[in-house]
Amino acid sequence: TPKKYYPHIMIGLTFLSSISLIITKGLYGSYALILPFNCVNAFAIGGLLAYYKYDPSHYRLFNKILNFLFILAIILFLFSKLQDVYIPFLRVVNCLISVKIIQIIIEGKYGKLAGKFINNVLLIHLGKLTYGLYLFHYIVPTLYQGIVNKAYNNGIISISIRTTLNHYYISYVLMLIILYLLSLGSFHLFEKRFLRLKKHFEYNRPEKETVAKTI
Repeated sequence: TPKKYYPHIMIGLTFLSSISLIITKGLYGSYALILPFNCVNAFAIGGLLAYYKYDPSHYRLFNKILNFLFILAIILFLFSKLQDVYIPFLRVVNCLISVKIIQIIIEGKYGKLAGKFINNVLLIHLGKLTYGLYLFHYIVPTLYQGIVNKAYNNGIISISIRTTLNHYYISYVLMLIILYLLSLGSFHLFEKRFLRLKKHFEYNRPEKETVAKTI
């Protein structure tokens, strides 16, 4: 059946998307990070977790491979940050770490202290806005800088205020506020409308298919 080819497709897309990112980054710089196909590797890696979660016969092996890749990803991530070295497959590294954390959360493999943090009201609220946070986080710095520069060029703010607004910590906090407000507006004005459509769909799991038990 076509379903058995899903893992091969996901792995292939992860590889091709990563190669595409390396090539286009040399052409377009940091803008290559937001090109649609270059982001596919993140979704493909998450798709592998979703696929094997509903495939008990191979989930144990997948879990072992993921654990190994998670440790390797942690090492590469720390190496890149501590040595200030660029790793071509850094997005894959970040995704592997994220997928493992997601797996730990959905399977409840955390202690009471971590549970209090995960089930925090503020974190749950931000969890509803994650799509907007993901979608807008890359454009907010450009938007913020454009507003500050335009306000200065039009004589609305003085150079001292501009310098203050461009201060690393102040600008960081203000950009976080802008990002939050954009994500909140997106959730209430757009996303909730589409979420209501879920009532028109129903997922029926095949009779022989069972969710993989926590390993």
